[in-house]
Amino acid sequence: MEQQTEKKYLSTSKHYLSQKTWRFLRHIIPLALWNYLYTVRQRLLLKKMQSLIAGLLVNEQQTTNKSDNPGKIKDLIVANGASIKQEAAILEELFAKYESDKCVLHNYNYLYGALFGPIKDSATDVMEVGTYKGASLRSWKSYFSKANIYGIDIDPDTVFIEPRINTMIADQNNMESLNAVNMAWKQKYDVIVDDGWHQPEASVFTMLSFIPQLKKNGIYVLEDIDQKKYQSFYEDIAKAFNNYNYNAEYIDLPGCVPPTNSGYNYGVLVIEKL
Repeated sequence: MEQQTEKKYLSTSKHYLSQKTWRFLRHIIPLALWNYLYTVRQRLLLKKMQSLIAGLLVNEQQTTNKSDNPGKIKDLIVANGASIKQEAAILEELFAKYESDKCVLHNYNYLYGALFGPIKDSATDVMEVGTYKGASLRSWKSYFSKANIYGIDIDPDTVFIEPRINTMIADQNNMESLNAVNMAWKQKYDVIVDDGWHQPEASVFTMLSFIPQLKKNGIYVLEDIDQKKYQSFYEDIAKAFNNYNYNAEYIDLPGCVPPTNSGYNYGVLVIEKL
């Protein structure tokens, strides 16, 4: 049943249909030509995405006298001080309770202990993109004691409502769909976590729609960045945000936290609105 559901909702995305076309072409084009075409396609796509981010920042206040502390989040995680350990342990327990993979696969509990520990009792609005069965949303509900939790996903089977949790359908590859979320909820957020499609086009569209919805000192996190393919792209995105009223940091998370048995090697992008 889950496989049928996955096929159903993935096929509603124009981006997925494009990927199906490329998979078909892969079998009929010589490998050398295929690799060349794919590389050109990726470069053009990433260039387009960078220009969109530049367009988002045009109307932002440019930072002229910023006290720069690059790597401060990474330094906190690596130091693994007592407060970080305490928050990481709390999050590990919550992720296990609600069957989220954020700790088992990635040890995100250390990242989020560092980022969210100081605001867990003051944040009032938290959103996650990519809800699946609601495991993360329920974890956030328990962790952020006063927050309303919002979630979006392209799969209709993931939509549910519980006390302090609200969800709706949205497609990360469709700006109209994402903007419809803003129109429906009319909400500003203390925290936004993107655990959705994990491809540059989807992640940039999501940034364009939701980073303007961050509150002052709000935190935006993009999870699961494929470091082999996209590390330099997201490092450049972080640099672009750092020229404006944001603190942005690309983090090679596996190099900062205790290893897992998953073999995953994904980075994260953290953007804080000043």
